[in-house]
Amino acid sequence: MQRGVAYPADAPELGLAGWSTGFWSPGISLDNFRLGTPYWWSEDERRWSEGSSVRFVFTLDPASVPEAGGRLVLEVDSFGPQRYSVLINGETVASGVTDGVTGEVTPTRISIPVAPGVLREGRNEMAPILPDAVTVGQVTEFRQIALALRQLSLQ
Repeated sequence: MQRGVAYPADAPELGLAGWSTGFWSPGISLDNFRLGTPYWWSEDERRWSEGSSVRFVFTLDPASVPEAGGRLVLEVDSFGPQRYSVLINGETVASGVTDGVTGEVTPTRISIPVAPGVLREGRNEMAPILPDAVTVGQVTEFRQIALALRQLSLQ
């Protein structure tokens, strides 16, 4: 990952764990979905969080490590208002609440300040915690979603 470049959710530079490979939208019926045999559509430009804990893994070359600090910016869709806290390499760096109306998808920008020394050369891990993930679907506990990642950048 390079500083100043916006990476879409499907960028090979981002290792995503706990993020979907299909999408759910309030306008689409989930009646035909069944556990074990999902009928997913391609998400193309976004990936929904699945559950209350997700991760990004990315590597930084020496020139991209922000020695004076920086900012990670997530462009997301929020399913209603969502509380979040963010850990980077095991250190809590931010918390807040996204904008949104309960039951609706709202485009949102989350800007996370990064103190000097938090990001390092090589492998880094960012772990947002999303305690307000919402269960959606027609099947009991079919899917828990909170945020849909559109893109991530380091500034």
